[in-house]
Amino acid sequence: MSVATRGLTLVTCVATLDVPRHVVEFLARHLAAHRQRLGTPKGSRALKPFRQAALVLRWFRERGCVHCLARDAGVSHATGYRYLYAGIDVIADQAPELHEVLARCRREGMTHVIMGGTMIESDRLTGVRIHALPALYKAAADGLPTLADKGYIGADIGIRIPVRRNRQDLWMDGNWRLDRRAVVRRKKYTAALLASHGYPALALGNFALPGLPATLHDIPLEHFASAARLLAAQPGTDPARVVAMGYSRGSKAALLLGEDYPALIHGAVVYSPSAQVSPGSPGGGNAWTKDSQPIAQDTIPLGQVSGPVLALAGAGDPGIRPTRRR
Repeated sequence: MSVATRGLTLVTCVATLDVPRHVVEFLARHLAAHRQRLGTPKGSRALKPFRQAALVLRWFRERGCVHCLARDAGVSHATGYRYLYAGIDVIADQAPELHEVLARCRREGMTHVIMGGTMIESDRLTGVRIHALPALYKAAADGLPTLADKGYIGADIGIRIPVRRNRQDLWMDGNWRLDRRAVVRRKKYTAALLASHGYPALALGNFALPGLPATLHDIPLEHFASAARLLAAQPGTDPARVVAMGYSRGSKAALLLGEDYPALIHGAVVYSPSAQVSPGSPGGGNAWTKDSQPIAQDTIPLGQVSGPVLALAGAGDPGIRPTRRR
């Protein structure tokens, strides 16, 4: 069959959509129900639900230009876009929420969940922080850990990232060799998680980042105190409840801040901690200073801390010398 238009002869042909008919009918039923919920008068749409479903599924299969789909369906470009977006919304409504999937996995006795996807460069964590991480953390607390790809590095609790790396590469000269970028991401995720629960939080680097010392040597406590004052001055922050949080060697800084700035820091949360001031890394020397003077490598007394101290630790950390018992 041919059609003449503006002096040109266009040839039409019949194409086959490589989608099972029951899939098209399934989507068509949901599109019809959607129209009924909206109160759409019968016969008022240019395409019936079945043809709209075919348009939507063809776009998913071919990812072709929408105006071509609209032309083939005999509708305007604007109508084609409306039909496509409406179909996508109807399909999305049928997908279970992440927490529903995790609950079903627990009911079925699954031991873990594997998450994957396409890596997309982004500096915005809002979607993950609001929609994904809370559900994954709850699932982990209920005994269902998640095995995720490297996009979730630093997400912490219950989210495990497989890394193919020789253990010998991690331990050398008595010190763990850390991926500083992974450490920074972990702290950013921690701050984002706290903020998502209503706790104002500030993630602060202290070395091996732009504008900071390259190694853990002579880091001034004033660096942290200035950040704490900045956080205390933010709307929604109670200055009387500002606490410091630190991991491993950072636990020393958190405890020192609580001890030396009791009017500013009102407690500490420390992971894999030690109450002993360790030397700088690598190579020794002084790790921390105050008033431009090195802080002695001795036990942190904690007699002046003006709030609670929460310490969490698992097995021994071979990179840190043992804490002396008192």
